Amino acid sequence: VAVPYSSLHRFVVAQCGFRDARRLTVRRAECAPGELAEVDFGRLGLVWDPETQRRRVAHALLVTLVYSRHQYVHVSFSQKVRDLIAGLEEAWEFFGGVPARVVLDNLKAAVTKADGYDPVFSRTFAEYADWRGFVIDAALPRHPTGKPHVERNVQYLRESLFRGEEFLDLAHVQREGVRWCREAAGQRVHGTTRQRPGVVFENEEKPKLLPLTKPRFDPPVWALCKVHGDHHV
Repeated sequence: VAVPYSSLHRFVVAQCGFRDARRLTVRRAECAPGELAEVDFGRLGLVWDPETQRRRVAHALLVTLVYSRHQYVHVSFSQKVRDLIAGLEEAWEFFGGVPARVVLDNLKAAVTKADGYDPVFSRTFAEYADWRGFVIDAALPRHPTGKPHVERNVQYLRESLFRGEEFLDLAHVQREGVRWCREAAGQRVHGTTRQRPGVVFENEEKPKLLPLTKPRFDPPVWALCKVHGDHHV
């Protein structure tokens, strides 16, 4: 019988116990409700900016709760620390609470020195993490599998929400992004969990999040300054 090699491979794996050692993988342990969120920035595309009177590149900050797979998107024209903190503050308000741990890529706004064992976080972002009560967990440099639940969602967001659409400005993208999180991404049947993220979030994960007991964080500005020779501090 002439069959493709892929069919033969599936047969011997299912019936003969064959395992390819080169494809050995380690299953990641599932987390508890409210334990973990993954954060990543991704490029969306060009959006009109009324202030500069030109089209600028819009970036999307995607925050995904790992247990329920529910997510929030914040759009901005830059990836500075103020944009990162503003996006996270909006995400916590959207979710109604804060997870215990936040995994993020080695963003310059948050990580001053990337290291697999002892990363150095920026002073402003470290203060923000203490303010909200979550633990910062930086992914390994150039290692996208460190945050797999949010990595592919950036592409899904770009294809599902942004591509082929005409937006008036950044505020228009933000409004449609929040609606997309609630009505599209939150109500779809997730390919891995086979459940609706929004439903799992409301029933199981939302009650486990840390409460928002403090007001919105106002990021301080830290800098090394020069003093004139005829001044005294």
